[in-house]
Amino acid sequence: YICNFITKSATLIIAIYKKFSMTINKLQTFGILYIIRQKSGGMKMDMMKNIGNTPMIKITYKYKGKINFIYTKLEYYNLTGSIKDRVAYYIIKKAKETGTLKEGMPIIEATSGNTGISLSALGTYFGHPVYIFMPDWVSKERVKIMESYNAHVTLVSREQGGFKRCINEAKKLAKIKNGFLANQFSNTDNILAHYETTGQEIINTLTEDVYGFVSRSWYRWNFNGYRAKTKKSKQRFISNCN
Repeated sequence: YICNFITKSATLIIAIYKKFSMTINKLQTFGILYIIRQKSGGMKMDMMKNIGNTPMIKITYKYKGKINFIYTKLEYYNLTGSIKDRVAYYIIKKAKETGTLKEGMPIIEATSGNTGISLSALGTYFGHPVYIFMPDWVSKERVKIMESYNAHVTLVSREQGGFKRCINEAKKLAKIKNGFLANQFSNTDNILAHYETTGQEIINTLTEDVYGFVSRSWYRWNFNGYRAKTKKSKQRFISNCN
């Protein structure tokens, strides 16, 4: 019950914040496109400073006469507007460090949205062609954003196999093009991105005990990263809600 209440409260508050920040996000998107286009023309600019270290706000509320609080991490402050920028950057960075992702090698992934947007922006920035496979029922806006970052987007219908087909096609294309498969669903760097960045940022910011942790269920990699980090922290996390 407590987890459900916290989730609904946090969702409402974030929705209000987003409503007032839509203009900022639109300007941010145009700014990213400008930087990418400038870099492709020879002008180097560092976008990575805009990934991570997002604000965390403390929201005080009153429920049944008792005053309490919720901490909310504002991940839409990331480069393309979502927490998936952390994952995309971490996966690309580690793959480059190990030599798995070589210069000019295609980046390929199956996604339903935000990860594809992040990979499209960062892949183009680092000089890689990006190929994305998505279900055809996703919003047109997501497709347009990826294409605006020069990504090649292929849509797959339910009749053609839906998201499972997207995953299979991504694997096939990676072999054909000798490309780098980001493989977000099986890549441990997905969890480590949150273990080393998001989780640590939360610990560094908190100054008191926390009695619950809420994460969207389909972002379980985020949750696993947080949980692993908080277990090693001196900070007291009483329970986790997913």
